[in-house]
Order: sequence, then structure tokens, then C-alpha cells
Amino acid sequence: MSNDKLNSITTGSILDDPELFDAAEREVIKLKVQLFDDIRQYIESNKLNNTEAAKLFGVQRHRIIDIQKGRISGFTIDYLVSMLARVGLQTLEHKAA
Repeated sequence: MSNDKLNSITTGSILDDPELFDAAEREVIKLKVQLFDDIRQYIESNKLNNTEAAKLFGVQRHRIIDIQKGRISGFTIDYLVSMLARVGLQTLEHKAA
């Protein structure tokens, strides 16, 4: 999966284009987007600034900025799950599709 494809993704019908992504890539992207949303929601609901969020999630501030801007290409699912675990959020509560 190329970084160019990932950097252009927000959500929506682009994921359904079989010329851009195969089924496995689509599922990985959808999961990353959900994890990003969980992190952003936590930051917003707790009214954290980037520095506070970075400290709580155990990452550098620029990683929080990347998440807020939707730059998913630089993140693995493991990394995002670890971030959520550091603040006590459980990722397995998501509904199976």
C-alpha cells in the first residue's frame, strides 16, 4: 500500500475503489481511521491540548498533530492500540462488521 494512497484518505467511497485498495488494505485503513477517531474523541472530550495529549498517550507532540490532521500512513495498528491502552481505552469494544 503506497503512502500516496494513504495520505489522500479521509473516509468514504475512495476506499471502495478496487483499483486503489484490495479488501485487506481497506480493512486496515478502516481500522486505523476508527482508532484515529477514538484518539481524537478522547482528546476532545478531555479538552487536552497537544502537549497534554502527547504526555498522556506517551508519544511526541508531532504524533498527536499527525493524528489530528488524519495522516494515517505513519502509524501502525499496534502503535495506535498501544496509545489507547495507555489512557485506559479498550479497542476490542468496537462492533464487528
